[in-house]
Amino acid sequence: MKSTFNGYNSSLLVRYLTGESTPEEWEEVSRWIAADPSHKRYADELFEIWKESRRLGPPRPVDAAAAWERFVQSGKIPVTGGGAVRIFPWRVVAAAVVLVVAGVCGWWSMTGKKAVAGLSINAGSTVRTDTLPDGSRVTLNKFSSLELPGKWGRGSRVAKLTGEAFFQVVHEPNRPFTVETGGVTIRDAGTSFDVRSLNGTTEVIVEDGAIVVTNSTQTVRAAAGEKVVIAARYGGISKTTAGDKLYQYYRTKKFVCHKTPLPELVAALNEAYGAKIVIRGDAVRDLLLTTTFDNDDLNSILSVITRTFGLVAEKNGDMIILKQS
Repeated sequence: MKSTFNGYNSSLLVRYLTGESTPEEWEEVSRWIAADPSHKRYADELFEIWKESRRLGPPRPVDAAAAWERFVQSGKIPVTGGGAVRIFPWRVVAAAVVLVVAGVCGWWSMTGKKAVAGLSINAGSTVRTDTLPDGSRVTLNKFSSLELPGKWGRGSRVAKLTGEAFFQVVHEPNRPFTVETGGVTIRDAGTSFDVRSLNGTTEVIVEDGAIVVTNSTQTVRAAAGEKVVIAARYGGISKTTAGDKLYQYYRTKKFVCHKTPLPELVAALNEAYGAKIVIRGDAVRDLLLTTTFDNDDLNSILSVITRTFGLVAEKNGDMIILKQS
């Protein structure tokens, strides 16, 4: 009997969560998760259960597939014809598979966390979210990419980023998770954080936990709610309070502004909508906006901006010019 989760092989999903999948299996499961919102919801539930399972008692070896089969055969959850598990509400099923996942996590920790071959993740023209082999999660902004070098996970976890990404790191004191981008190294200390590297400037915003940021001359530690900026041109590292949550827009579809300079919002709108909005006049560039746009279309957002500040949005070909009326 071949057990499945929502029509998908259970063993592949478990190996994916624990980092034991081959590169080919990892890519296959990633495609399956991206194919349907219900797949992603299910994977997210398993990921949360997997994180909880890491806190469980002493690990012991386990055959994941056999453990799942024994659970199915026990009759605690019914199966459909052919042995496929009938899917119930997400949390019920996720709670059931924790028995398998917890066992595999224990085996994973005992075997020294096998390395995986190098992997490459590319977002293309759409935002992409993936689970890495160690269980950490990454959301790549459009046209961003992440490289995991060969033998990733043996002793250390180094990810090479091009563009922008949000990381939710599974913290392991003996195997630091490190992001390298634009000549900067970001090492987690148990955290979730956003990294953006563009035109020689790298920005890191810590959402939870703490990070250590290093370039060729300095090292800075930043905690939740703090922002670190590294300008390659000047070589220095500065740390400030993260003033707003605008950086989240590509994964939440919300533009959260709190005294946000209008040029920063315009830059985010241009990137999100593929627009060409420009600002005319120093007085307009100095405007600050506090509001939240929740999944609004571009015309609605521009309407709010122009009405709030008494501006006009003049169209010139494919360009939109924001200026004083």
